Amino acid sequence: MNGGFIVPFFLQTLTEERIEVISNSPSNNLANSGCAVLYKKHVLNIVGYFDEEYWSNFEDWDLGYRINIAGFKSIHIPKSLVFHVGAGSEGFMPERKVKSYRNMLFTYFKNYEANNLLLRLPIVMFVLLPLWHLGWILHRLALNLPDFERKRGLDYFLSIMRAYTQFLFKLKIFVIKRYRVQRLRKVSDKQIFLNTSLKCLI
Repeated sequence: MNGGFIVPFFLQTLTEERIEVISNSPSNNLANSGCAVLYKKHVLNIVGYFDEEYWSNFEDWDLGYRINIAGFKSIHIPKSLVFHVGAGSEGFMPERKVKSYRNMLFTYFKNYEANNLLLRLPIVMFVLLPLWHLGWILHRLALNLPDFERKRGLDYFLSIMRAYTQFLFKLKIFVIKRYRVQRLRKVSDKQIFLNTSLKCLI
């Protein structure tokens, strides 16, 4: 998370030095990876658990955002070391891209304050996400990476449109979820973004 936007993995190399500093220092962040995290039960009783509509992908970001909204902190502690094979169980099939993009949009929709929902969500949907998607495909094609099945190129390309369709199809459900999340709010988005900036260390 940087400045209120989730930085996709393939763009994180652009901020590699700053990420390296954070990785080796205790820091506030928006969310900790679901592969290695501890939650306090009383916090989960207040903010809720993983959203079952997600199943996987961005469910940890969504929960972490809610934790910050409710006035709690999400802390990264570098002392523990966990080796996580990213996407080890699901791989990078087009179906996972659909789920990942859809859940990213759900996360922003549920958690952004009203002003950010109006200002930032369109930027994410119509500028950043299409650029990230195209960048991801070109990156895979240029480097001929093994996690990209060339014969399913059209499926990869269309995965963003399928994500938008699923997002719109479930929007009514997420309007209710958004209402519940915003009732938890004790901290503004602006403060959360300041607290979880890549520059902000404890």
